[in-house]
Amino acid sequence: MGHNTPLADLFVLAPDKNTTFLVDVKGLKTKNFWQIKQKKQTDNLFYVLAYVPTGLSNRFFIFNQKRLTDTMNSYQVSGVKFDPRFSGINWGMALPQEGMWEELPIANKVEAIE
Repeated sequence: MGHNTPLADLFVLAPDKNTTFLVDVKGLKTKNFWQIKQKKQTDNLFYVLAYVPTGLSNRFFIFNQKRLTDTMNSYQVSGVKFDPRFSGINWGMALPQEGMWEELPIANKVEAIE
């Protein structure tokens, strides 16, 4: 469904069988603009931005919804070539969230179960 998914791409049930959350995944194969539609605030919605280049290692940038919304809002007012027809963030704004799997609500629970 590409950029037109209703709310999220994945419904996750944690190994503890008590924790559920949604994950919306966005992918790029080149270092470019992450096109992400602003969504109504939803409990337990998270984003994984996946950089999947040819011939290089994949990289992942993990956001909770509030952090991504704040980042998108700061991009909008940053003065960087913002086009109101497209929402999202530029490549560099995702970098601080690289490998931040602890954003997901199961990060500590998985370690406890293992």
